[in-house]
Amino acid sequence: MHLFRNQNGKMAELDTYALPEAHNPAYAAGAGDLSVHEVAVSHVDPRLLYFSYYAGGLRIAKITADEQIQEVGAFIAPNGSNHWGVQVFQDGGKEYVATSDRDHGLWILRYNPQP
Repeated sequence: MHLFRNQNGKMAELDTYALPEAHNPAYAAGAGDLSVHEVAVSHVDPRLLYFSYYAGGLRIAKITADEQIQEVGAFIAPNGSNHWGVQVFQDGGKEYVATSDRDHGLWILRYNPQP
């Protein structure tokens, strides 16, 4: 994942992000796909991002004040994941994430940041 700033028609790369597992040789074979498929942006906080990451599950990241991508949450099903899609929606004043898992079906989740 790459984060860019577009200013006056010029693109500048600010940061990159990949799952920690994607950098670990132990996950090079047999761990499933460790690449991002979709990204959804929070409707409440545009700096909060949700990634469907195939075998890496659902990952949640925040763009920090100094424009870095920081992972702040994750969900991987107990028996493994194969997350394909991710959508953000609101109901009753709360934000939820719908993420489709090709192995387990649809998960409806809510991000609760740590204080």
